Amino acid sequence: MARPILIVGIGGTGQWVLAHIKKNLLDAYGEIPLGVRLLSLDTTLAPEVAVGGWGRSRGAQAEGGVVDLTSEHIYIGGNAYNYVLQINQGQYPCIASWFNAGWFLSQQGSQGLLNLTIGAGRFRQLGRLAVFYNLAMEAHSILRNALNTGILDIQRETGENNLYAFLTGSLAGGTGAGMFADVAHLIRALAGVLGVAARIRGYFILPQAFDGTTNVGVPQLRTDIIAKAFAAMRENSRFAAEFNYAEGYPMFYSCNENEGDAVLRGHIRSTLFELLY
Repeated sequence: MARPILIVGIGGTGQWVLAHIKKNLLDAYGEIPLGVRLLSLDTTLAPEVAVGGWGRSRGAQAEGGVVDLTSEHIYIGGNAYNYVLQINQGQYPCIASWFNAGWFLSQQGSQGLLNLTIGAGRFRQLGRLAVFYNLAMEAHSILRNALNTGILDIQRETGENNLYAFLTGSLAGGTGAGMFADVAHLIRALAGVLGVAARIRGYFILPQAFDGTTNVGVPQLRTDIIAKAFAAMRENSRFAAEFNYAEGYPMFYSCNENEGDAVLRGHIRSTLFELLY
């Protein structure tokens, strides 16, 4: 039996990595081993990746079939336009502290921009907003339910109270760079509620990996994705050096000060990742 392992791919790049991992597991074992769960978190409505022989994309008619993420895909987007209007009106001050609702509402085509069904539009703030928007659904939060169910299933299948969580994706776009910290925190918080000790490692791709691909040679776009990755790594560094773990850093997904749910109103009291690559 495998170690208790949760592998989470975040965003489009996370989909690619997860699809290849799934294919390799199926090639080696014929099935996903007990104690292993794969989850693909994205702001796109449906999975966009399928892989086959030698890692090449191929259609379902190709020999050997197709490996996709239909059963692993967790869509955490939605039409957040009205939600952003409420933030701008002062209903959610804990979100307004980091999300510039007024700026997004002032953009041309803002209703389409804030309809998170085809990605986060390369905006880190929208990637993170998708997490808050989904968690606001409380018992109907597909993000929270998927993570919680995955941890519970792994615990049931292995009988262990330890969890090895691996997060992967890109820090050059909006979804991965926007929600990687929140996903790491949520896994640790949800595991803690269940009495499971989580060890979390991150494997994230930096902008240089996309050199030579379409549009990355455009100076403005290259500057943009480098800035996203820098901001994401800077945020992570704040929890890795000279951080007051005893006091903790507030992670408030609910602005209700009387909220008793430790996941929705908790604190980061450790590094986000034991190891980050």
